[in-house]
Amino acid sequence: MTYEVLTAEQVEPLIDTDLSLEKMDSATASIVRMQHVMDRLPLLRRINLMGLLQAVTPASVQRKLAVKKAVQTAQYLGEHNRACIAFWREHGITSLDFLDPGDANTLRQLPIMTSDFFYRYAPEDRFLRDPDEVEALTVLSSSGSTGEPKLFLTCPEDAQQTLPAMTQFLRTNWNIDAFDRVEIIVHTIRAEPGEPQWGAGYNMTRLLSLIAKDYPYIHFRHLTQIDDTVARIRQVLAEAKAQMGERTLIALYTYPPDAAEIVRKLTDFGRDFEDHPQVSFKITLTGEAIPPYRIFQMAEWLRIVEAGFSDRSLADMLADARGRQQLLSLAENFSTGFGAAEIQTGVSGSVGAMMWTLVMALLQRNEPERVAPFLEKYFDGRAFPWSILKASPNVFFLLGSTDEEGETSLDAPAPEVHRGPAFATALAGAVVNCELDYMHIWDMGALADRLRETSGVDMRAIFRRIGLRYEAGDMVLTNGRIDSSSAGGLDAAISWGGQSIYGHNFHTVAARLPGLSGRFTAQSLDYSDGERVFWVHFEADRGENLATLQPRVAKAAVEILSDVNAEFAHRRKLLLNEGGEARFRRTFRIRVLPYNHSRFQRAPGQRKLKYIRKPQYIEVAVDDVDDPMAAGLITG
Repeated sequence: MTYEVLTAEQVEPLIDTDLSLEKMDSATASIVRMQHVMDRLPLLRRINLMGLLQAVTPASVQRKLAVKKAVQTAQYLGEHNRACIAFWREHGITSLDFLDPGDANTLRQLPIMTSDFFYRYAPEDRFLRDPDEVEALTVLSSSGSTGEPKLFLTCPEDAQQTLPAMTQFLRTNWNIDAFDRVEIIVHTIRAEPGEPQWGAGYNMTRLLSLIAKDYPYIHFRHLTQIDDTVARIRQVLAEAKAQMGERTLIALYTYPPDAAEIVRKLTDFGRDFEDHPQVSFKITLTGEAIPPYRIFQMAEWLRIVEAGFSDRSLADMLADARGRQQLLSLAENFSTGFGAAEIQTGVSGSVGAMMWTLVMALLQRNEPERVAPFLEKYFDGRAFPWSILKASPNVFFLLGSTDEEGETSLDAPAPEVHRGPAFATALAGAVVNCELDYMHIWDMGALADRLRETSGVDMRAIFRRIGLRYEAGDMVLTNGRIDSSSAGGLDAAISWGGQSIYGHNFHTVAARLPGLSGRFTAQSLDYSDGERVFWVHFEADRGENLATLQPRVAKAAVEILSDVNAEFAHRRKLLLNEGGEARFRRTFRIRVLPYNHSRFQRAPGQRKLKYIRKPQYIEVAVDDVDDPMAAGLITG
């Protein structure tokens, strides 16, 4: 990829400060230092400062701290980040003296960055540190939500800077001090030699591996195959049963589709392990949300469905001690993950966010008329349609809006549905004043008040009944990463024959093969005879001849996918053994569609599920001839 070459004049700093990455994290570092002192004192070691501050700090104070962090980040970038300096200078910014750490509105004067920023400037120019002053560099790649992967750089110093806060995070949210053994299993992909690492979950994985080295009772494994992950969990369960006096925590960190598949396989294995009182689970997902259908798949593992969870009213669940415990268990055992912004500025209240999700899912399923006005006004009529749901002092601000004609304005947005610019920061590659598909930040207290006024549901009272404190802070809701709203997007993965095919795999194909635009869709179709057909549609580049492109792309795509995705290669080998190439080609189908085909269009704010689509069940037997769904897929 060709990037712009920056001159000395373009990257002359816009501000002179005494800021450093360490100084911007000083608040978190102070909390960690105080905790270390308290841990040495018998009477005080039980106090968890991070958890205490998370629970009692008023939302207004959290937002004030986040504003300071955000403005400081912009100032640091304006002094040290070559790409940001060049971009701002090009858009008329000659100084950053107007930025005020106490006023988020001063960020409105910065120009909006869309995803083009990542393709225009080289990763080393967007790196937060001087590449010549670090030990080593690792190249990270996004999954390609905007049409092609974005590349970032990270280094060991980033992990060391964040490690103390991350350790305290695990003590707060995973309660690792309460167990005799903690088994951390990371189930994410590994890049092939010479390929960039996929950024989703990379920093988390690295931090978990470092923390495990400091605690003799914490064991870390990074597994890439679902069957290997399931086998390891079964082994730990068996060992835990043999050690009746020890408490064991099994912590799984993975992508949402893989988590559901792993849970399903464990459920098929048998439910006897759930009755072991000494084993607890913590399943954390890589930043993606758990849609309701995933929640109920996983809830089955915790015997929620067996107790009639999905069919019981909220009042019924709250009136029963077992029902309250089931709600609490599900909220505690699943979390939506976290990223650099939370680690830098605070910790995520994932239990509270998950409890919100469960309550709203129950109400919408069993008492829809009760919450319809609230959901219609604030949530587009849906209980949980978002990609991120967190209660934390995140560095996110809504700085503008997009009108019905799609025009962007930096005027303050109305406190309703919001699309348009927002300010956000991230450790791996700071992004400032970008355009979001959708975003809103709710004050948790105000949100509870609106729900009570609209539907009579008192969220604070529900939390008290279950045994949780209604957390202070903000709830962040989005349905997209920081993308240009006109670009295509995708979910992380979709299952194919029990294996996972990842979005960035397809982008690797599109990047390597001339003649493709970089956009694609993917969808599984399940048939009554048990066959699953996995459809992939690539978009041809402008002016390409489909007749000559189709056979070349299909053959090369299979070779590339086999090279970069071990699960794909494994599944293909099974199909070849079962019925040869005909069998493989019948269950995995690749088509090339013309440039600007309607299948690749996405309206602003449209969900990414359009691009990797949910599996569908088709009541038609599949055979060797063209699939009966092919015409619909190609034209729709």
